[in-house]
Amino acid sequence: HYNQHIFSLDLIPVVETGYINIYGRDITEQRHAQELLKDQNQFITTVFESLNHPFFVIDAKDYTVKMGNSAAFTGSLPENSTCFNLIHGRSTPCYVSGFLCPLEEIKKNGQPVVTEQIHLDGAGNERVNEVHAHPILDEQGVLIQIIEYAFDITERKHIEMALQESEARWRSLAESSPDNIVTLDRDLNIQFVNYASPGLTVAELLGAPLYTFVKEERRAEIKGFLEQVLETREPLRYETEYVTPDGDSIVYESHVVPRILAGEVIGLTLVARDITERIRMEEALRERTFALGERVKELNCLYAISALVEKPGVKLSEILHGAVEIIPSAWRYPEIT
Repeated sequence: HYNQHIFSLDLIPVVETGYINIYGRDITEQRHAQELLKDQNQFITTVFESLNHPFFVIDAKDYTVKMGNSAAFTGSLPENSTCFNLIHGRSTPCYVSGFLCPLEEIKKNGQPVVTEQIHLDGAGNERVNEVHAHPILDEQGVLIQIIEYAFDITERKHIEMALQESEARWRSLAESSPDNIVTLDRDLNIQFVNYASPGLTVAELLGAPLYTFVKEERRAEIKGFLEQVLETREPLRYETEYVTPDGDSIVYESHVVPRILAGEVIGLTLVARDITERIRMEEALRERTFALGERVKELNCLYAISALVEKPGVKLSEILHGAVEIIPSAWRYPEIT
């Protein structure tokens, strides 16, 4: 009652006696194995159908598709369909048509293959797919089939191409810019620089902290500026002085902005402009303005003394006393004068 068995019965009539001989075989284990296999097949089929990307089992000899899920094609699988016809719309295998064939690659080395291929969707449109192919071997280790599944990466490829084009345009712009354009990571290390200052090379700049290339007494200050932009996300300007190996001084005006991706600050972009000539011109202008001011004071002094001398009836003592009062204002330090 608690240990039921299943028997297969053979009934053989015996004509001479009118009896029937019954031969029974216990097939309980066989039936259990069949039920288990059926359940496993059902489970595997359910898993395959739940996949939202195409899945195929392909015969290694003739390229026929032995199995495919609903994401691979709609309706029933056409009889004797080949992978190159069903997936690519071709009349010959991929390698014959000049394309890489995962099955042929597996035949060469027996190892799984990951590659990119052009597949046709249900409407006949070309889509870029990342294909994963794995070998299925028999008991003797002979390749009999492959499992192949694909991920549609068309949109990703479009984004990658757009990014590559954008990066190419950005690099072209950066490399032709007269300004130093530098990108930094969150540790303030240089990731990209369009060109190096005199006495330095791009190779030695890459990977090094930016603030180490300014005068030692200002390194902590500049590091603080950069960290402030990382924290506040607010752009900032500052000036630094760089001394070349020849002893020349270059003054840079740097404009720092945060680089933000998906709402997170991933680093900084810095544009440094050589303002040395501007500084020199401003200094020269200040000196010239000062010199002109001094000349104006001298002229005012002369005019004042002339006016004093030409005053009708003025006495010599009045001229001398007035001149002493007027002359100091024509000098740079009138109090000392």
